[in-house]
Amino acid sequence: MKAIIYAGIGLFSAASVYGVVDYYNTKSKGILDKMYKEETPSVTTKKETTPATLSTTVEITKPIPNTTTAVKKESKKLKLPVRRIKLDDFSRGRIVPDIVVIEEEIKVDSAAVKKENN
Repeated sequence: MKAIIYAGIGLFSAASVYGVVDYYNTKSKGILDKMYKEETPSVTTKKETTPATLSTTVEITKPIPNTTTAVKKESKKLKLPVRRIKLDDFSRGRIVPDIVVIEEEIKVDSAAVKKENN
């Protein structure tokens, strides 16, 4: 098992050294700078003159201008209203106020209680 791991480590280190050497070689040749540049195609047109004046052929080469045009979209920032959250209502559920119990003493006539029991 160790032999397989050491072989893998050796292959990875060899590949990384090869990659670094290849990078510096292509950088020194200048290939990296030209890799993603597009060449503009040129159009050749032949104009022939009338036989009465001259009998030579003239070639004119013109580079094709970029036919693509970029469309810029204007972005407008919408002003959204500022939302405010009441923490009393939304933090860990609604906070219910404490229930207040008021104790009152009620005087009861003992004569009235005896009449109801009988």
